[in-house]
Amino acid sequence: MTDPTLPITAVSITHQQPLPPQPLSPLDGRYRSTVQGLGEYLSEAGLNRTRVHVEVEWLVALTDRGIFGVHPFTDEQKRALRAVVTGFGQADIDELAEQEAITRHDVKAVEYYLRRRLDKIGRSDAAELTHFACTSEDINNLAYALTIRQAVNAVWLPAFDALLQTLTERATTARSYAMLAHTHGQPATPTTVGKEFAVFVHRLRRIRSQIVSTEYLGKFSGATGTFAAHVVADPSLDWQQLAREFVESLGLDESEIFNAYNEVKSIREKDEFLLPFIGQIMDPHFHTGTAENDQTLLKSLIVFACLMEGLFFYVGFVQILALGRQNKMTGAAEQYQYILRDESMHCNFGIDLINTLKLENPHLWTAQFKGEIVALFHAAVELEYRYAEDTMPRGVLGMNASMFKGYLRYIANRRAVQIGLEELFPNEENPFPWMSEMIDLKKERNFFETRVIEYQSGGALSWD
Repeated sequence: MTDPTLPITAVSITHQQPLPPQPLSPLDGRYRSTVQGLGEYLSEAGLNRTRVHVEVEWLVALTDRGIFGVHPFTDEQKRALRAVVTGFGQADIDELAEQEAITRHDVKAVEYYLRRRLDKIGRSDAAELTHFACTSEDINNLAYALTIRQAVNAVWLPAFDALLQTLTERATTARSYAMLAHTHGQPATPTTVGKEFAVFVHRLRRIRSQIVSTEYLGKFSGATGTFAAHVVADPSLDWQQLAREFVESLGLDESEIFNAYNEVKSIREKDEFLLPFIGQIMDPHFHTGTAENDQTLLKSLIVFACLMEGLFFYVGFVQILALGRQNKMTGAAEQYQYILRDESMHCNFGIDLINTLKLENPHLWTAQFKGEIVALFHAAVELEYRYAEDTMPRGVLGMNASMFKGYLRYIANRRAVQIGLEELFPNEENPFPWMSEMIDLKKERNFFETRVIEYQSGGALSWD
């Protein structure tokens, strides 16, 4: 007889016999035989081998150019270094593990490992160029891209193609085998087994085409992406070009990451819009003093204060700050608030300077000149809207590109009025009113003065 009122008396087990060594996931357990081939590339050892490969090729690229007077490797020495990669085995795996136990840093362990190989071929003079100007992510992002590409091409694709071939054959052989298709769990219409196999074949072929067309990207620009250490070490070299050639020599695409201002049409067009105005006032032979040159200076100031800093940044500001308002990417959103306030100060200073020049030189503000400025405003709004379409081809989190057309027109109206022009787009309203608060409110706080208070107790907080 059962008694539902009896208390549950589960026992908490605090001491138990340790298990023998176990795989961390089913991939290393019951699926090991299925995924074993991927270990050649996607394991820690496979990654380390590819790290060595990247470091070797960078070292060869530097010495080939005689950086800091280091002589290029001979063909025999290059073969010896590359043989370290092709002959990478258990002894190398163990050596790197021992080195990492000391350095507590995987990429640093690879650097020391490679330095010892230089000693073995009598080229210790090149040791200081090992890992030169690199951050760990330079090595890692290239190594990951290479290992994933190798794993896909050498292991995944052959297995996937074999599966496709099997399913295709079964679709053919079973094309006349009748079966009853179901919908919502109920018998519906007749079909064939072959047709159902063919549906899966079609879907899998689409997946295959997406995988095969994947672009493997890479970056190689130092700790903060500015090539700062490179330029300080040797300002005579075009380090950006060298890095681009190096990444592409590995079969990776560097352009999408670091050449967006050329590759992305909307960004390139904005740059091309601004560059003439930079060139005019940066010309060492440019001098003010004539009405024509003074108008050139005034036009350039309007472009940079009202259009570049006063309009071109605002699509990006809205996108990131909108995420912050939804409690997403809050750290990035906070930094963008600081940047927005900084840019707003730049913009306002520029507008004050423009209005002062107008006040002191009223003869520059002609009807023809104002017409030229209005045309520039219209062009800038269109350019920034194209950028909005590129960055947001589909709606996300309550925003879409079409909303930015109204916002950019609203901002253009605001900038135009600030420098004494009429509204360019009458009756345009702000679709993002919360942005006005962020721009207009004067908050006495900046990045360097912000205090971290999240870890203080409630009684210690300052409520001023």
